[in-house]
Amino acid sequence: MRREEDQQKTARQELDNNFIKDLVTRNEATMFLRTIRSSPQYWEWKKMELNATIRQLGCPTFFITFKNRDISLDEARNEVSRERKIDLVSKDTVKVARYFENRMVELFKYSFRSMSGPFYPDTVVDFFWSVEFQNRGSPHIHKLTWHKDDLN
Repeated sequence: MRREEDQQKTARQELDNNFIKDLVTRNEATMFLRTIRSSPQYWEWKKMELNATIRQLGCPTFFITFKNRDISLDEARNEVSRERKIDLVSKDTVKVARYFENRMVELFKYSFRSMSGPFYPDTVVDFFWSVEFQNRGSPHIHKLTWHKDDLN
């Protein structure tokens, strides 16, 4: 049996004032916002998931921060001045973020899932990560990992 809050709402229900008042009374009026990444409800939900993981698995094995080196990338180091790099990064933050995301996905595949990665054979059981952006739009990642051998 599904909980009522997980069921799909119909248009008729959404237009019914009594239904809306009931949602507000049960503090469920904003539950749909937990799927929107920047909403407070999303981060509250993620915090609850993270706390549940800590209760189940204990303290994380590693806390790792990955920073985007967009200004000092080897590919652009000698070709462009520092001021020009800063200007380019601030003008196209979406491209910078996508490039960083693609690099991080490949790094995570190699580091945490590969048999030739640095953590093998100590496999990652679970992880949590969040992406934050600096004022100039440059992303960085905070990642918590739980490893199999650390749980024993």
